[in-house]
Amino acid sequence: MAGLFDDCLPLSYYYEKLNLDRFEVKENRNTIASIAAGSLFAIGWWLIIDVCIRYPTNDEFHKALLTIGIIASLALLFVNSISNSRFRGDYYRDGCVGAVFARAILFLAFLFVFGSVIAGAWIMIALYMIPNAKDIYPGVALFIQTLLIFSSTLILKFGRTEDE
Repeated sequence: MAGLFDDCLPLSYYYEKLNLDRFEVKENRNTIASIAAGSLFAIGWWLIIDVCIRYPTNDEFHKALLTIGIIASLALLFVNSISNSRFRGDYYRDGCVGAVFARAILFLAFLFVFGSVIAGAWIMIALYMIPNAKDIYPGVALFIQTLLIFSSTLILKFGRTEDE
């Protein structure tokens, strides 16, 4: 039985055609990761500011829902305040934060950012989709904001390298 993709070329052929070596991603990895994370973070907050301007009353969009994005933003700061060397326990300087405390902070920060994404989805579904609200844009924008801040957190934490 012949498969649909039997006549396709291997992925290495397409990778060679792209010629990605000319971009020098290794040297600019921190810059690219920082720009991508900052752009996602800014787009997320831009969306929620747009919602606040379009729906000025608390009946359409309650301003207490902004705390979800604020908590996700604080979690981004906490996740990126712990260096990878301190998390792994390779940090040999004296300080008030040891490896165990750094791991606890990182765990709590990821817990907050995951919780923000879940809260954004819950608000979108429970307040805007199930009751058939006339506009679902505030709920969708809130969920997208938390998703973009979560993506920004992951890119900023795992997309950069530390100088030795």
